[in-house]
Amino acid sequence: MIGSHQPEDPEMIVPILIMENLYHGKNSKVLDPRGMFIVQGKDVIRVWVGSQIPPMNLQPYKECAEKYIKVLQENERAPMQHSFVN
Repeated sequence: MIGSHQPEDPEMIVPILIMENLYHGKNSKVLDPRGMFIVQGKDVIRVWVGSQIPPMNLQPYKECAEKYIKVLQENERAPMQHSFVN
């Protein structure tokens, strides 16, 4: 997740690793519409853009996502292709 939900420094934008199973039957969870989520597949990376991201945060969140995707590509063999989706 890309977000600025850090109580210690609410202005700081950071990638947060989520290791939970989001899709588990009746107990499925939803993505927080205040953030962006990087979803890495075998052939492509998708960045889900939440509908409630404040307009002033949209570009900084995208820049943070782009930087983190590069880290994934360099260190985790993540796919080179990526796109932003709503």
